[in-house]
Amino acid sequence: KAVVSTQSTWGVYSDLPLARVMQPMVWIIGGPGAGKGSQCSLICGKYGYSHLSTGDLLREEVRKGTERWVRLYEIMDKGKLVPDEEVIALLAESIANLPNSPGFLLDGFPANMAQANIFIEKIQAPHKIIVLEVSEEVMSDRLKDGVNFDDQDDTIKR
Repeated sequence: KAVVSTQSTWGVYSDLPLARVMQPMVWIIGGPGAGKGSQCSLICGKYGYSHLSTGDLLREEVRKGTERWVRLYEIMDKGKLVPDEEVIALLAESIANLPNSPGFLLDGFPANMAQANIFIEKIQAPHKIIVLEVSEEVMSDRLKDGVNFDDQDDTIKR
């Protein structure tokens, strides 16, 4: 078994047992409000893949209020990106907890090339990448529902 080791910005180590994942891995990329979650729901319904939304996983960690993740709220509330190592560790944990999944849809991942490269090195390369191109105006209108505390108009422009 391979072990994924990451060190967070705050010095927290996480050793994650993760056999080299060979299930199909699909990255779904698009801005906030682009419809990533909606498309993932449709794909999951057809293929039975596990939907892992980086935004949802991070928000859930913040809601748990764990010491490890309590600082994330400040970062996310300002519309900034969470450190790459933290995102990769959270995804690796989630993937390791779903060994029987026929495949994975990573919603909102990667946010940058550094995340992509770390993921490829530590876990595996994606089998497919789906990019949802949606205008800023449409994304802004969709964000007005206020569902996620970290979705703000200025995050669209980033």
